[in-house]
Amino acid sequence: MYCKIICGTLLGIQGMLIDVEVDISEGFPKLDIVGMPGSIIKEAKERVRTGIKNSGYTFPYKRITINLAPAHIRKEGVGFDLAIAIGILSCERVISIDNLKDTIVLGELALDGHIRPIKGIVSLLDEAQKQGMHRCIIPKENLNEAQLIKDLDIIGVTNLREVVHYINSEYHGYDYGFNRDQYHAMKNPEYIQEDFSQVIGQTHAKRGLEIAVSGMHHAMLKGPPGIGKTMLAKRVKTILPPLSDDEIIDLTKIYSAAEKLLNTNRIITERPFRYPHHSITRASFIGGGSLAKPGEISMSHKGVLMLDEFPEFRKDVIESLREPLEQGYILLSRNHHVFSFPADFILIAAMNPCPCGYFPNSEKCQCLPSQIEKYHNKISGAILDRIDLHVEMMPIDYKQLKEHQSGESSQEILRRVEQVHAVQKERYINEPFSYNANIPVEKIQHYCQLTAKADNLLKRVYLQFNLSSRCYHRLLKVARTIADMTNSSVINENHVAEAILFKQDA
Repeated sequence: MYCKIICGTLLGIQGMLIDVEVDISEGFPKLDIVGMPGSIIKEAKERVRTGIKNSGYTFPYKRITINLAPAHIRKEGVGFDLAIAIGILSCERVISIDNLKDTIVLGELALDGHIRPIKGIVSLLDEAQKQGMHRCIIPKENLNEAQLIKDLDIIGVTNLREVVHYINSEYHGYDYGFNRDQYHAMKNPEYIQEDFSQVIGQTHAKRGLEIAVSGMHHAMLKGPPGIGKTMLAKRVKTILPPLSDDEIIDLTKIYSAAEKLLNTNRIITERPFRYPHHSITRASFIGGGSLAKPGEISMSHKGVLMLDEFPEFRKDVIESLREPLEQGYILLSRNHHVFSFPADFILIAAMNPCPCGYFPNSEKCQCLPSQIEKYHNKISGAILDRIDLHVEMMPIDYKQLKEHQSGESSQEILRRVEQVHAVQKERYINEPFSYNANIPVEKIQHYCQLTAKADNLLKRVYLQFNLSSRCYHRLLKVARTIADMTNSSVINENHVAEAILFKQDA
């Protein structure tokens, strides 16, 4: 007898529906899985066989052939276990196959028949909905992720017997609605405690970071050790506006594909703040591996990627930032397939002025000029060109430190940032981008209109410092953001001057 169950596999972070075709016929008892299965799927034979037996059903001692179609796509993951088991039981008439119309079945099967959670559930269900599926049978522990996908009849199950009962009784499940308030209540306490008001002084640096967040620009913090670079960078996430529903879905897809949500019973509702150590490998940073999992830059999507001690990162890691900083995504080629991972983040890099960190303080700094030059040369001009704001941080005087006067709170800065974001979203409502940092070159002249004085100033700076075309365009984008912060429709001389000030620090 033949039957077909709909399952799915991940291609990077994108879901793809797979037909699990099961045929059982008389002959020498054997179970074959064909259709380019990965090694984990090949091991499903024993999991399915034992899981069916321990659930109280008879495993057929016949010739069983399972085909995963389309056959030219390599399939990976443990999510096929449940679909294979359901297919076998359907062929044995334990389950009514008619009740599985427009249903996707996903889950890992334990030896005792228990159904374990799988990664990538949001991506798979999103694709199922687009393909016209109406119902999904998934592990109960994946329900929190699944609730992000609307208009699907969601059934969360804990064991194989439960699945059989649901299907035979034509159970239609529950629609678990997304309750944003429920998940905001689960915020990390540390997130709530961090605030810009705790940072003493550093008005110039705070201004630079506000500009960065207002236009979604990249920024570099420079200064001696212990001056507050990391402290400031960690507080950038407190002035980022909340995620939209679509951004929540995209981020949850990424973290689920990276296996960061298994057994956590949560979804991503806060903008990420990723803080990798400088010893990180290139594969961990940009993503990859045999199964092409997302890396740190993708897990920073719609959030902040903090790279402390920037020159200490490996050269290949730093240079791998070129395309993501420019395009907002990265392409990786694995197993004859090209995977696209989103990487639209704000880069906040931090570095010292020299290897010891104390240049130009001659009393503390003993670095030779050649050592300082070598230290700075670790970061190429191409990377520096892609960083819009270079913020020089100076030591705080004793009086400021002793008085410990609180500055503006994160909430006050956030309100201004949200106003600037609203202006940009209204301006770019008919465009595929939403923020000034993402304006393509062909649109800059239209959206970044300069006064005559501003144009003359920018021309003088361009010629005097022999700027690249990229640097010129990024200066215009930063100036556009500063103009938005003053509610100005055109870019004037002051806006350009401040943009140049932050670029001159480079």
